[in-house]
Amino acid sequence: MSLVLMRTDLAVISICGGNRDLIGPMGCGMILATTLGGEIYAATVESGEIVGFAVWMPPGQDLLSIPEQWKLGWDDFWSKLSEEGKDWFTNMYSKEVTEFMNGIFGPTGKWDSWYLNLLMVHPKYQCQGIATKIVDMVHKKASPQGSMMAVSTSHPRNVPIYEALGFELWGNKIIPSPWGDWPCYVFMQDTRKVL
Repeated sequence: MSLVLMRTDLAVISICGGNRDLIGPMGCGMILATTLGGEIYAATVESGEIVGFAVWMPPGQDLLSIPEQWKLGWDDFWSKLSEEGKDWFTNMYSKEVTEFMNGIFGPTGKWDSWYLNLLMVHPKYQCQGIATKIVDMVHKKASPQGSMMAVSTSHPRNVPIYEALGFELWGNKIIPSPWGDWPCYVFMQDTRKVL
């Protein structure tokens, strides 16, 4: 499912150094890293097929922030990434996106929030409330502490989707990449508000 939804995403292509064959290892590395400190939510149909999922990091956790997370699959992805891809990810992507998000959230805002790293629903099952149910589950966990929920996306088609899920657009910026510049939209949701 993730390959279908990511193959044309310029942010994903850029993170993979322009090599679409690395999208699967990149996605697996992110999902496996989430098993250390994060939470994964899956939606299934009667047959047991996963038709949607979300990867969240709760307050106090950040995806790929510790070596143990990298060892679960990101190291494998990284070893296959071109030198140009590694250089761009380390020197451009990490710097640009971190500075942009810190300008919106403050230096600890992402760390202090429930951060949604991936949310995907198979195209065949979209518009059936799957994403809403997943976001609502995390909202219920986050609201007793008054935690914020945050997400970013690189595709304009996702902006109205996240707004419909109760997120507010807080900013956007174009991220330069040798494989095509792409927009980064950043959203927040105040869990003290009732959905």
